[in-house]
Amino acid sequence: TVQVRRAEKLSGIDGLILPGGESSVMDKLLRLFQMKQPLQERLSEGLPVLGTCAGLILLADEIDGAIAGQETLGGLDVRVQRNAFGSQVESREESVAVAGIEGRPLHVAFIRAPIVTRVGDGVDVIARLDSGDIVGVATPTMIGVSFHPEVSGDDRLHRLFLGIHNYEGPATLVDSLADQPSEKNDGELDEFELGITLEVTKGRQLKDALNHLYTIARQFDCDFVVGIY
Repeated sequence: TVQVRRAEKLSGIDGLILPGGESSVMDKLLRLFQMKQPLQERLSEGLPVLGTCAGLILLADEIDGAIAGQETLGGLDVRVQRNAFGSQVESREESVAVAGIEGRPLHVAFIRAPIVTRVGDGVDVIARLDSGDIVGVATPTMIGVSFHPEVSGDDRLHRLFLGIHNYEGPATLVDSLADQPSEKNDGELDEFELGITLEVTKGRQLKDALNHLYTIARQFDCDFVVGIY
């Protein structure tokens, strides 16, 4: 596997995972580093992609609850409700059955997660909650889920994406991924500094702000330093 942080990396990959994080920040950084258009072009060419939580939001054609100026990559004909599960402190874990994954349901985490409120033609619903809310969808080249599947260490959703299971949707078109060698990480590290100023007036806001910064740091596998003044 390889981390994709520059547009030139897109030409050498066979599939892409858009992970959880903060969708509005991810959108801004995609535009800042001039990755949005090249990534949209690869998606339109049929690049297989798995979007989890914020990744689902980035793939959706329409968003409810977006911040001012927020954009998406699009390509997945669904409408999503951003932060449908509430704030960070209202995050929870649940068991979710996913079409194409055999055995016990996946144990997953919903962290400020979206739900899918509209599904277009050619998009399959692959996961719902007991309430009926849609939390998983798929097309022949895309899988989008509202949750974080990685928290429990269960890799069956990722195996589905790689075509190891036989779901008649995305798996049939990404079978080749399991057999092709991945590009090796060349050891180069792109370094940059990102300054963020947050005005905090209450202790609870400070906790939320630190969680927000931690999410960004995890997204880009980097450290962050906080100065309080």
